[in-house]
Amino acid sequence: MTDSDLFQDTYVGLSIISSSVLRDLQSTACSRYGCIPRPEFHLTLAYLGQCSSVVATAVAHQLSLLAPASFHVEGNGIGGAFKDDDHQSVALRIGTTDIADHARVLWLAVSATNTLIAFRNALIATASTHGLDLSYLRPTFWPHITLGSGGPTHGKDWSTFDIHDVPKLPYLGPTQVPVHAAALQLTNSVNAPLPLVLIRKYADV
Repeated sequence: MTDSDLFQDTYVGLSIISSSVLRDLQSTACSRYGCIPRPEFHLTLAYLGQCSSVVATAVAHQLSLLAPASFHVEGNGIGGAFKDDDHQSVALRIGTTDIADHARVLWLAVSATNTLIAFRNALIATASTHGLDLSYLRPTFWPHITLGSGGPTHGKDWSTFDIHDVPKLPYLGPTQVPVHAAALQLTNSVNAPLPLVLIRKYADV
C-alpha cells in the first residue's frame, strides 16, 4: 500500500450550509475573542484516524444505507476554551478577560438529538466491523461546529487550533441557531472541506 492509498486524519461528518445567520454569529464571536474564522462549517460525528481508500469507500457505502433521510440540527449556544498559563485547558466563561496571549477556540454547541446519537452509534459499529481504530472516539458525544481559533500574535499558525479535552458546551450563553446540513461525508481535516467520499447529499449549495 502506498501513501496515496491512505487517507490521513479521516473523519465522518456533516458539512454545514454557510447561512448568513451562521456567518454573522461566527463573525461577532470571533471578533470579540480575537479568533480566526474557520473557512467552512462542519459537524464531526467520528474521528477515525488513518484509513485506506478501500476501507473508506466500503465504510461510506455501508453508512449510505444507514444514513437518515434528513438531519435536524440546531445550535444551542456559543462556547469556547483556552490554554491557561499552566497549559491546562479551561472553558471560556462570560467575563473571562486577558486571553490575547493564550491559545483559544470557539464553537457553536449543537443539540445532541436522538438522530445524531443513533447514527453515530451505527457509524462506530460500522467502523469497528472494518477494523478501524476506535481509540480516538470519546464515550461522551458533544456535537458542535467550530467557529474559529486564535492565539498569540507571534509564533505558530492558529487557524486550525483546537482543544479536545473540554466538553463542547454553550458556556457563553444560549443562542438558538438553525443549522442545515448539506451532506454527510468522509473527509480529512478542516483543510479539506470537500469530501474524499460523499456518503449522502442533503442539499444543493
